[in-house]
Amino acid sequence: PNPATEPHLKPLNITDGLIEVMAVGGSLHMAAIHTELYDAHRLAQCNHITLYVKQSIHMQVDGEPWVQPGPCTVTISHYKRSPLLRKLDGKLKRGIDYGSESEVDHVDDDTDAERSDR
Repeated sequence: PNPATEPHLKPLNITDGLIEVMAVGGSLHMAAIHTELYDAHRLAQCNHITLYVKQSIHMQVDGEPWVQPGPCTVTISHYKRSPLLRKLDGKLKRGIDYGSESEVDHVDDDTDAERSDR
């Protein structure tokens, strides 16, 4: 984040356990974000968020878009935590435990994640 324009936001960190709340201006803005020409508008960082929606709204979580019928209440929070995966020396290894700074051990078994990465 830019401290001058976003003083309330911490730098992005995948291990901090915070949900990044972002907004986009429409489908063209979304396409520009995917091509890395622009960034989404960062609104907030939090452990959970509740949205009170008056009418249907387009939403996206982790790349999965849908139309959320309104009126409704949408609550977003962490359900479970899992380790992040990364490749080292050509082998899939567990990286940093999501939500903490601790390292996690090597993945020894031939998991579906390893096979799908080839």
